[in-house]
Formats: sequence, structure tokens, C-alpha cells
Amino acid sequence: MEFAAQLIAARSVLGWTRKELAEAAGISPDTIRAIERQGGRINCRLTTYHALMGVLEANGLEFFSDPPNRVGISFPINVSDTDGSG
Repeated sequence: MEFAAQLIAARSVLGWTRKELAEAAGISPDTIRAIERQGGRINCRLTTYHALMGVLEANGLEFFSDPPNRVGISFPINVSDTDGSG
């Protein structure tokens, strides 16, 4: 699973910096930077993974993996914002 790519996308969707995500998850921004740079396989402590996933899922994100070539995130859209009314 491309956890690094999903993590980058999740931060983008939420509009969060590494520092903001790190603070919410109780980990170091350097840890997030290292995970995002490694790409590919998840290479972090299980507690770190669970902290990140817990924060991101609590903010409405869902992660999926459909091997061999599809991974991603999904998130709810506020229907009232999609019709242009605000």
C-alpha cells in the first residue's frame, strides 16, 4: 500500500501542514516527513501508524487499497457546497 502517497493526499484534503498533523497525532513532524519521503511500504512503528490513522479517520477520511494498482482516500463532500449555493 502506498501509505506515503495517501498520507500526503490526506494532508492536502484537510489543508494541514506536517506540523499540524503531527500535533494532532502526538508525533514529530520529522516522523511524518520521513514516512512521506520513503514511499511504498509502511515503514513506521505500529503505534505511529495507528495515531495517524486515528486522527485522519476521525476527520472523515477513509483509506482504501485495491491491489495491484489502486490506492487512495475518500472523504465526504458537503452536498450544499457542491451546488454552488455556498
